[in-house]
Amino acid sequence: MKVKESSLMIMLLLTLGATMLLWGFEAIFFSLQILGIAIVALGIIDLCDKQWIAGAIKAGVGLAIVLVIMYATDILLYVLAALLIAYGIYQLIVAIKGGKKGADLLMALVVPVLYIVAGVLLIVTMLAYAEIITIIFAIIILIAAAFLLVKDHLLAK
Repeated sequence: MKVKESSLMIMLLLTLGATMLLWGFEAIFFSLQILGIAIVALGIIDLCDKQWIAGAIKAGVGLAIVLVIMYATDILLYVLAALLIAYGIYQLIVAIKGGKKGADLLMALVVPVLYIVAGVLLIVTMLAYAEIITIIFAIIILIAAAFLLVKDHLLAK
């Protein structure tokens, strides 16, 4: 993930985590709209960098999230959970194949694992314990944002 994309991801994660902690389960509706807009923004960044396929996919997924959110919130939450798990697995594969060792490998593995855990928690407890899971999900998101912030700081040196 490039520095400008990771900065946007950090802002997104901090916004999602804080929103969920402040407003609880109702915040998921608004958070998903923010997520859709952020994914569209990431797609536009990719398109500007002439990464046509990745940009088009991200922009399309983001636009779909924004348009569908009002009609299929429950389904979208399951899709979000599946996307979190898939993205976490993808990031794990990239981190493991990246040849990093020691603290760098640990740093590269923490955030993807947090994404996977958040996705699994979202699927398993979608209906039951919604408020508690929202708080746990928000904390996981904030931890992921903190790790990305530390990683960006270390890469900037």
